[in-house]
Amino acid sequence: MTPLLGDSAAGEVVHPPTPREREDVRVVHVEGRGILDERTGLVETTPSEVEAVLALVRAHLQQHQRHSLGIVTFGRRHAEEITHAISELLASDRSLAAAAAALHEPLIAKPADRWQREQRDRTIVSVGFGRTPQGAVINRLGALSGPLGEQLVLLAATRARRAATWVTTFSPDDFRDKPDQAGHRALRTLLTSIEEGEAATGSAAEELSPLLAGFVERLRASGLVVHTDVGEGDHRIDIAIADPRDPSRMLVAVDVDGPGYAGLASTRQRDRILVERLIDLGWHHLRLWTVDIFADPARQEAQVQRAVREAIEEDEQHG
Repeated sequence: MTPLLGDSAAGEVVHPPTPREREDVRVVHVEGRGILDERTGLVETTPSEVEAVLALVRAHLQQHQRHSLGIVTFGRRHAEEITHAISELLASDRSLAAAAAALHEPLIAKPADRWQREQRDRTIVSVGFGRTPQGAVINRLGALSGPLGEQLVLLAATRARRAATWVTTFSPDDFRDKPDQAGHRALRTLLTSIEEGEAATGSAAEELSPLLAGFVERLRASGLVVHTDVGEGDHRIDIAIADPRDPSRMLVAVDVDGPGYAGLASTRQRDRILVERLIDLGWHHLRLWTVDIFADPARQEAQVQRAVREAIEEDEQHG
């Protein structure tokens, strides 16, 4: 396999431009403990999580006034607590109130099931359920534990146009003993993917996250010959699709916002150099986002299949 870049280009391995600049997805963990509601059997909201969300809202209004903001929750009471806290914050700070009023879309906080036809530039997804005062995780997490739990996680994951911050007291390990609830599984998968992306350094070969590993298996099941972590140096191609006419030849480079993306040095790198170098070396290129793979893997698989067909057609036209 030919190395992606010669020595002269070391340090210039980069990801390509996108029609709309897309930023990051990250998770903020809090020590969320609250009183168990004897009526509902839930710890629906915790002061520490509301405070964490409030700090993120304040930072957004101070630093990202050009971007709209929305808060997605998985429970109505938690959304109400956040809305009340934001109202108090804006009432006490005129500059923040002016910044909120100047946003090009209203600043709102509401449960995921009420976000179906809306997006914001940036979102804060606040899971909202906490631990008991003893630190125990309650098996029931409201709508997340219900029949629509998985769809609610998917909906929350796709409400941001640019960047999303997930706020929660839970870790993926908290859901390993609850495999029967689709919403819990979906949340565990998403948190695992985010945390592994944050921990990746890009300096050495990395194992694929469970999300990408499942997507690779999906591509292979469709008949494609797929290789992962292809190339040499610090930054590699996440997923490489072989030419169906000659499986020994790599055809399409599929870049995903994983370890390689986290290790890139500059906007210039992301915007130009990688695509140019890959094309020079004979690759065709496709860019995917993990949040889109999580939300709709079938659609992303179709994108890969289409990229392979188009690459073959282009090769034959110029062959």
